[in-house]
Amino acid sequence: MKTNDWFYLEPYIIVETKGNNLILFNSLNGSFKVFKYSVILKELITELLKKGNNYCVKIKNEYLTDKKTKSFLQK
Repeated sequence: MKTNDWFYLEPYIIVETKGNNLILFNSLNGSFKVFKYSVILKELITELLKKGNNYCVKIKNEYLTDKKTKSFLQK
């Protein structure tokens, strides 16, 4: 299965990590979501935060097979 989809976060989303949790904070309305890290989700977030990627990454097949990462992408 191949995917040509991309994932991005809006620039007003602040990404924080605390322990095994990933927190996304919407600076426009104050809402937030908390996710549990997996190795694959950590890889995706690392790519998102790389300078030059501008909060944008191509979705790899492994992102869709990891339960926690798939949940993150869907929400």
